[in-house]
Amino acid sequence: RAVHTDETSIQYSTNLPAAQLVNPSVFGAYGEVDVKKSYWDILPSATLIVKPSDDLVYRFNVSEVMTRPGYAKLAGAYYLDDANYTGTAGGNPNLDPYKATQYNATVEWYYAPEALFSASVFNIDISNYITNETFTGFYTDVLNPTGHTFTLTGPANGGKAKDHGLELSL
Repeated sequence: RAVHTDETSIQYSTNLPAAQLVNPSVFGAYGEVDVKKSYWDILPSATLIVKPSDDLVYRFNVSEVMTRPGYAKLAGAYYLDDANYTGTAGGNPNLDPYKATQYNATVEWYYAPEALFSASVFNIDISNYITNETFTGFYTDVLNPTGHTFTLTGPANGGKAKDHGLELSL
């Protein structure tokens, strides 16, 4: 499977250099911030099924998977709290998709008509996930027209992780 993504995020902000501030409003001048990303993901997968008898099946699978962040996680909005110079970022247009390589091995035993016992082991190598991170930024607002440093929390690329386990079904 090959997946192509073209992504554009548009944010309106008062926190730009003065030359980029246009569009005056009752809240002050603001400008447009565009973030564009374009990428391909090649997602191979393979499954091997071995059936030594009518009531026993072995399945082996390996696959690359990805999923894009939700729109709310990509939105460039933020909220500032002037009382203690903190805030939250509603999103991050620079997020990468969730990506992982999955490995599964399963044995299925059909011990009676419409009856199954199965056991599966899995391992997932996650190469990117999304988490929340605390960061600082210099922002202007109505109470701080010359700007102030705020501490915000918002979505960020999380790095690598592993997950493994066993599933039993009867």
